[in-house]
Amino acid sequence: MSEEKHENTPDKRYRLPRWWGVLLFLLIGFALFGENGLLRLYRSYQFATTLEAEVAALQEKNRQLEHEIRMLREDPDYIERIARERLGMVRKDEVVYQFQETRPDVAVPENNIPSSDY
Repeated sequence: MSEEKHENTPDKRYRLPRWWGVLLFLLIGFALFGENGLLRLYRSYQFATTLEAEVAALQEKNRQLEHEIRMLREDPDYIERIARERLGMVRKDEVVYQFQETRPDVAVPENNIPSSDY
């Protein structure tokens, strides 16, 4: 008789109501895609990493500029080199020879080519 009762009893597995599933789905959706969700957190992390790289590059550029300022204030040879390279300045007793550069991208007209006939 105990066997018959066992066969006729409904399955005793616990099932959550469907609205719990919908609620769980919504909670997971908000956790991933919501205003403060994981995807936004990941994007914020990427943005912060990009900003940190920019800050490091700007700090390096700042160090270089500080070094150049110090050299301009303290080193007369550096000032002279900058005046020569950037401004084209020369000393009073120097003679400057200027040469035109030949540009390889400019074609030479055919009538200016010397003939090879002697």
